[in-house]
Amino acid sequence: MFLESDQEFGGLDANSMSRQLIANVNSQLKYENTFNQKHNVELSLFTEYVKAHLRGFGFTQNGLNPKTSAPYAGTGYIGYDNTPYYVPDVNANKVDSGLFSYFAYGDYDYNSMFGLSGTVRRDASYRFNTTNRWGTFWSVAGRWNISEMDFMDNSAFNMLKLRASYGKTGNQNIAGESLFTLPNATRELYSATTGYNNQNTIGISQLGVATLKWEEIYQANIGLDFEVFDRRLRGSVDVYEKRTEDLYQGVQISAINAITSINKNFGTLKNTGIEFNINADVIKTEDFRLTLKANGAYNKNKIEDMPGPDGNSWDGESLTINQEGKMLNEYYAIPYAGVNPTNGNLLFYDINGNLTENPDPTADRRFTGKNLFPSMQGGFGFDLDYKNFFVSSLFTYVTDVWRYDYDYSGLIDRSNIGVFNLSNDIQRAWTPENTRTDIPSLSATNIGLDTNSDRLKDASYVRMRYLTLGYNFTPEILKDTFFGQARIYVQGENLVTWTKWRGWDAESNRASDQYQYPTPRIYTLGIELKF
Repeated sequence: MFLESDQEFGGLDANSMSRQLIANVNSQLKYENTFNQKHNVELSLFTEYVKAHLRGFGFTQNGLNPKTSAPYAGTGYIGYDNTPYYVPDVNANKVDSGLFSYFAYGDYDYNSMFGLSGTVRRDASYRFNTTNRWGTFWSVAGRWNISEMDFMDNSAFNMLKLRASYGKTGNQNIAGESLFTLPNATRELYSATTGYNNQNTIGISQLGVATLKWEEIYQANIGLDFEVFDRRLRGSVDVYEKRTEDLYQGVQISAINAITSINKNFGTLKNTGIEFNINADVIKTEDFRLTLKANGAYNKNKIEDMPGPDGNSWDGESLTINQEGKMLNEYYAIPYAGVNPTNGNLLFYDINGNLTENPDPTADRRFTGKNLFPSMQGGFGFDLDYKNFFVSSLFTYVTDVWRYDYDYSGLIDRSNIGVFNLSNDIQRAWTPENTRTDIPSLSATNIGLDTNSDRLKDASYVRMRYLTLGYNFTPEILKDTFFGQARIYVQGENLVTWTKWRGWDAESNRASDQYQYPTPRIYTLGIELKF
């Protein structure tokens, strides 16, 4: 219950309901045959139909009469009586979505040496206008089992396979992956806004885009799978190039339309990279086995086409920018030069490379060559088995990640002195006696300009994701019990993190962090029993 000073009755009653119906119908026709014991052919035809409906309703009533109201009874509501506070807030939503697809798959294999496969499909999405509803997508892939060739007899390779593929896929997720997510689900075409000479008026709140269509993704991949030395060393390596065309993004339009941008298909993004996965049995005996494992993925992205005369999407304020020829969401900021030793103010570089305490928030920005996305990420660890004891570990890592550490900024914020616990680093703040420091003066006059600078922090890290120690009970121990298998183990997760990041948690997909709950450290003691 609550009571506002100018209202006789307080209290709030909120009710809502939603109903979802999702139908998914699939059908498949398959043909498979082997000719002359060497030629294997497989052909498949598929159809898929998805239909989904969402209906919802809700209302909120402020003001309840305590003499007649009861929880969820719908009673005790206060009448309007010329008091806007008591007017109920009512909402309803209705969303229909669907997808229809038909596709074919074919595969040919010759004596387990060579193989060729392909797919082709047609998809119709509810998200687009009828003229752009359908998309055609395809792929073709080939494989060569080199280890099956005669010239590989008596080689050290147990398996060696070369793979290659190229294809086109589509993306219909304009605003999210949910069937019920739309970029603007409201049917409100007009809303209150500010017009000429700051006068209140009614303006357009959204515009339809009849030309919106599928994003198209073209990807080429070359891979190699191998097993060598009686499978003691095994793994795979893949190299790829991925090009996304007709990107979903905001395109600026004239403000005479009452809105300044609409979502359209425009632009091209290219990703290139390499991925690997390796496992090695360093020691392999009857009682003792030690396996080392590692994987990694390196990726580099580049924007090749952007709308607008300047080839960028910058709104004049954001700390990131999408610019032709640059990486995705590159930080666009003013270079920070440190603390002025003469007065403790912040120093920056202007666009001409000169030191200044008062940079222009727009003209002095430049590309930093840094963004949120890691250039390299992966994991490594080991599995160790000695008789019935086992130890398993996994470390994860990311490199070349840059983010704003607002948690640490708060810990050295002079306005928090006497209010919150702070970092000891604030004791290194500039004073006339301490002029060589990275912490500005507690009385610095340009501290607010820091928000437009490139004072990014390296969020690269290596984290011990988990470490498990356990024991498998032998059949002899379990023979007089009704358990088929049993083991006991203790496990720790996120035990140690090595990083330069000073905030609560280096692991995040956000460009900046503040007041976010960190990844927890978890300890587990477990017993697994199988009957």
